[in-house]
Amino acid sequence: MSRAQPPASLATVEQALQRVQEPAPLRPLGQGALRVPLSKRHDDVLQLILREKTNQQIARELGIAEETVRTHVKAILERTRVLSRVGLVVWAYETGRVVPGYVQRTTREGPGS
Repeated sequence: MSRAQPPASLATVEQALQRVQEPAPLRPLGQGALRVPLSKRHDDVLQLILREKTNQQIARELGIAEETVRTHVKAILERTRVLSRVGLVVWAYETGRVVPGYVQRTTREGPGS
């Protein structure tokens, strides 16, 4: 017959909640980023992602189908082991592929353009 565990004290529960709510420590840039070679096409797609281009804009600029762009993006994410485009930007900085000021913001088309 097993004994019932005594209920956790309020202090113990509060300490556990505090640990869960604390953000994970940030790692310094350049540490832990997986450095992987990318094909020329994947690098082309990455550079356009870094310039905030949509899949449709990337497809138009590279002269490929939007579905092909999605395939390239998925392959880049898997290869770099990141989860999103934001993660790709972080990865690019952490691996030294880009440095602050390297990627020039493109002119956004707006009304009257």
